[in-house]
Amino acid sequence: MKNSVPLDEIKAFVDVAEAGSFNGAAARLNVAHSSLSRKVNFLEQWLGERLFQRTPSGVVLTAAGARHLQHFGNALELIRGSIGTASRYGSLRPVQISAVPGVCMALLLPHHTELCESIDGLAIRYNLERRLTDFSDGSELAVRSGGGSWHGAKSALILESWVQPFANRRLATMLGPDPEPARLLDYPLVHLAVETAWRNWFSRRGVNYALRDIDHVIGDVTVSNHAVHHGLGIGLHRRGIDPEPAPDKVRLVGQASMVPDFGYFLVRPLDKPLRPIAQRYARGLMQRLGCTTAEIERFLG
Repeated sequence: MKNSVPLDEIKAFVDVAEAGSFNGAAARLNVAHSSLSRKVNFLEQWLGERLFQRTPSGVVLTAAGARHLQHFGNALELIRGSIGTASRYGSLRPVQISAVPGVCMALLLPHHTELCESIDGLAIRYNLERRLTDFSDGSELAVRSGGGSWHGAKSALILESWVQPFANRRLATMLGPDPEPARLLDYPLVHLAVETAWRNWFSRRGVNYALRDIDHVIGDVTVSNHAVHHGLGIGLHRRGIDPEPAPDKVRLVGQASMVPDFGYFLVRPLDKPLRPIAQRYARGLMQRLGCTTAEIERFLG
């Protein structure tokens, strides 16, 4: 038996490892949990090593499991490549990346076609979420905003966060191109989700600010931008993420400011090694977003 390579069992092991649980892999593949469990148990016996530690929330790779996953993943990629690309997207398991819609549109979609054309066998699936992904949805990579430190994850900065006030044409004309910061408090402010960004902007200019009854907190970037356009208040434009303001509708006012200890990061889970195709995608994306070779190798290493 040792002379016969158990390909089905190897594929089952890789599927479970990448899903993070037997239940997740079974749901994704539309097969029975028990079938995957039998195959992984067989592979463990065939190898003579434990591949997983079972936990209440799923599975964690052992040291041997992580080593075999790297080798088996490479082997399966080679096998898929040798079959050919007659059905480029129908037979490939895509690299899944999670992001909020606005970040996906600004940082991921502009590079989609070029990456797919330059990386043989690449297909990409975008999991659009407004919550902080925990990779339980099958995502191998994610783009998160924040300080760059998340438990159980490795991150690389791909875009610094800069913000600048903007208002509709009428209000922007009244304010002038560079009004005193305190003057903005004469009008309602429009916040995207929370008031932290505005509070930081004012704090860097020596002005105390707390959320007021006249201000608007809106959880959707499209709606908040429309609110500014229609004169509900002054918003904060996120450079590199939000679409550039249309001068016939809104205008930038005041000074731009880097948000301290905040940015947009490419993130991967520490307990699930990236498949080779996901590594190539991450490398290509980071190169196009201006990351250095050292930053890329640190993220992938």
